Amino acid sequence: MSKDTVMKNSMKLCVLSVVLVVAACSHGKGGAAANSDVASDVPKEAYDVAKAQVLDVGFKNCGDVWGSVYRKLGPTDFSSNTEYQFKNLRMKIETFPKTLSEADKMNGLQWQGQISLSADVTRERLKGQKQWGNWTDGFGAQNMGLSMREVNGKWSVLGLNYFGLRAACPN
Repeated sequence: MSKDTVMKNSMKLCVLSVVLVVAACSHGKGGAAANSDVASDVPKEAYDVAKAQVLDVGFKNCGDVWGSVYRKLGPTDFSSNTEYQFKNLRMKIETFPKTLSEADKMNGLQWQGQISLSADVTRERLKGQKQWGNWTDGFGAQNMGLSMREVNGKWSVLGLNYFGLRAACPN
C-alpha cells in the first residue's frame, strides 16, 4: 500500500471518529442528528469546543441530511462550486495520547486529543445545478483529522485553517 493511500485511509478514520463522537452527544430535532462518540476520559469542555468550532461551523442540519459547502482557498473563500450532503453525520473525540509526558505537563498541557468526522453516505453537486451526483459510501468531502488541546486552561483546535467546509443547506 502506498504512503499516500495509508495517509488517506488514516484521515478517513480520523474523520469517522469525530463524526461518531458528535452523534452520541448531540440530539437533533426532526430528521438528522449529528451523532457523537466521546470517550469517557474526554472532558465535557473538549466536546463543547469541538461542536462549536468544527461541527457548527462546517455542517448544518437540513432535515434528513447534513449540508456543507467546500471552502476553496482559505478560511473565508467559498468560491468553490461544490456542495455536499451527508447522511448520518458523526463526530468522534478521543484522548490522544492517553498519557501526557512530564515535559508536556510542565509546559502547561492539560489535555490533548483528536477530532474526526464520518458519515454513512455522501453526495455532491456543482453549486447551482439541480442534479445531485450518486450517493457514495463514507464521508466523501475533504478528509478532516483535527487535533485539540487544553494548555493552561485555554482550549484550541489545531488545523482549522485546513478545515474546508462551511455549514449550508444546499437547495
